[in-house]
Amino acid sequence: MKIEIAKIKQVDFNEASLWIKENNYQNSALLTGDPLQSEFSICGWNPVEEALFSNDKQVWAKLDKLINKYDFAHLVYPANRCGWIGYLNYDLGRYIESIPDKNIYSYQIPQARLVIYKNYRYWDNKNNKCWEIEFAFTEYETSKKTNYLENYQLANFTQECNESEYCQKVETIQDLILQGEVYEVNLTQQFSADFIGSSLAFFLNLYEKNNGPFSAYLSYSDFTVASISPEQFLYCDQGKVSTKPIKGTAPRGKNDQEDQANRDFLLSSKKDLAELHMIVDLLRNDLSKVCQIGSVKVLNPNKLEVFANVFHLVGIVEGRLKPNISIVNLIKACFPGGSITGCPKIASMKVIEDLESYKRNLYTGSILLVNKTFLTSSIVIRTGIIVDDKLYVNSGGAITIDSQPANEYQEILHKIRNFLDIKEGK
Repeated sequence: MKIEIAKIKQVDFNEASLWIKENNYQNSALLTGDPLQSEFSICGWNPVEEALFSNDKQVWAKLDKLINKYDFAHLVYPANRCGWIGYLNYDLGRYIESIPDKNIYSYQIPQARLVIYKNYRYWDNKNNKCWEIEFAFTEYETSKKTNYLENYQLANFTQECNESEYCQKVETIQDLILQGEVYEVNLTQQFSADFIGSSLAFFLNLYEKNNGPFSAYLSYSDFTVASISPEQFLYCDQGKVSTKPIKGTAPRGKNDQEDQANRDFLLSSKKDLAELHMIVDLLRNDLSKVCQIGSVKVLNPNKLEVFANVFHLVGIVEGRLKPNISIVNLIKACFPGGSITGCPKIASMKVIEDLESYKRNLYTGSILLVNKTFLTSSIVIRTGIIVDDKLYVNSGGAITIDSQPANEYQEILHKIRNFLDIKEGK
């Protein structure tokens, strides 16, 4: 179905997080990031259509039909980059491969939720331009605009396991590696806290401290998502595909000298480079399932990227989709992302189910903007889910035979330091 633009106008460019603070819409979505690292930001409000999926074995086929329902490709830029905004839970991987179903959900949300909006605001960060776009939908739900409140409070932090228990799990994985069952497993644990107050203020506080290039704020009537993810999952524009897995982490130093030492350590770490190269190879193979022969290339096997509290090693892989392969086929071929499962992927997912206490739910799934010909998506890490007056946030890392259990535990704390440090907003 072709859709039409009712209005499009260029407006003054201003930073996306500032705009959403001044225009606090309920039932809206913002995908944003550091303007120096993020190509664009986008906000949607006034929902036209919402699709929710839970416990549906036909979910991938239904998602394919849903995303192909509206045709944005014929529209002018940047309207052709609007579309469905939402998320896919990690556990949708169970409808691709046979994975044991042992763990419990610590919170309940739909396994997938995608929304088309009547109104979008698009920031072109490269050219410092901005547009407001309104589509010609006649039926939609008006997003209520509310006053921005700065107050929130977190209390009673708890975690799934203590340092000793986490280290025992690391050693269990290393035993499985010695037995030849797996090569690398991404092990995580869940933190939770009581939450009261403004989830938007919480997101903006996080974003101010670490504006990850794939940050997102998703506001629904029953829960909210506050993400400062640094990691791209998949990007696709007119058939050209790329993915940028992260593996290898070192903390930022307390001064320039420490910073440089940690940077040098990461770039020369055989363990961290091996982690990344294994996952780059896994994703190269995943893309090869749906990309044209010979088009899949590793552009950069180990680029170092700098964030507010950590350094990361990042790989860059690209390819070109085969004719008649849909974007949902692409997502399904690579889902869930190899960087947050391990290698081999299916064997690692089975180990994850054995060792982690709770289902991952939205964590390590994907937040995405998607239409028939365009996709940008993140890996859901460094992300808080606020539901029923509780905050849930996970952290983890890749375990290899060279991992030092105590160091792995410290790494998960470094990764969510921002969440642990901002206990209140005033």
